[in-house]
Amino acid sequence: MSVYKKLFVVILVLPLIGCLGLPSQKTWYKSGATEEQFRRDMTSCRQYGMQSAQANGLAGNLFVEAWIQQQANECLSGLGYSLTDSSSTSSASNSNIANARAEIQKKIKQLCATPEYKDYYSKTACLSVDITIEQMADPSKITPIQKPILLKARTAADGLSKEDMKLARDMGGVQGNRMADIYDSYMVPQNDKNTLDLYNGRITWGEYNRKRKEIYTEMNAQFKKSSS
Repeated sequence: MSVYKKLFVVILVLPLIGCLGLPSQKTWYKSGATEEQFRRDMTSCRQYGMQSAQANGLAGNLFVEAWIQQQANECLSGLGYSLTDSSSTSSASNSNIANARAEIQKKIKQLCATPEYKDYYSKTACLSVDITIEQMADPSKITPIQKPILLKARTAADGLSKEDMKLARDMGGVQGNRMADIYDSYMVPQNDKNTLDLYNGRITWGEYNRKRKEIYTEMNAQFKKSSS
C-alpha cells in the first residue's frame, strides 16, 4: 500500500470509529510501566513519527499530524503498550500499586522481626500506629549498646519508606506525588530530629515513641487534606 493510500485509510477510519459508537476514552497501558517511562516512550515515538513523515515527503502536508500519530501508535504498540478503556487502565494501575505496596509492607514486617534490630523494636513498635501506652510512658533513655542498633534500624526502615514514596511518585499520579512531597518535606526531617534527640540522650524512649506517633498522625492529616 502506498504512503498516500495508507494515509487516506487512516483519515477515513478515524471518524468511522466515532460513528460506530466505540469507546472514545482510550489510554495507552503497559503493565509495570511508570508515567515517567510512558512520557519518554511517547516522546521517542512522536519523534519517530516526525522523522517518518519527513522521509516520506509529508512535511507541511495537511494530514501530516495524522501520519505522525499513526506512526507513534505503531511504535508504542511495538514497545508493548496497548490501548485500553481508561477505567480498565485505572483498575489495573491501582492493582499494580496495591501489589507493590503489599510487597513493601511485607519487607517492613520482616525488617521488624530481624534479630539484629531486637534491642530497638523491644522499645518501640514496628509501625507508629501500633505504639502502646506503655511504650509512650517508658522513662528510660537509650543505652550505648542500643545507639548503633537505633541508627541501623532507622536507616533500614527509612529506606523502605522511601521505596514506598518512590512507588507513589512513579505510579500514583498527581495524588501520589503530593503524598511523596509531604513525606519528604515533613516526615523525613521530623523523623530525623526525633531519632537524633533519642540518640543524643535529649529525650526518653517514651518521648521518642510519643513523637513517632504524633508525626504519623500529622502526616496522615496532611495526606487527607491534600486529597480533599
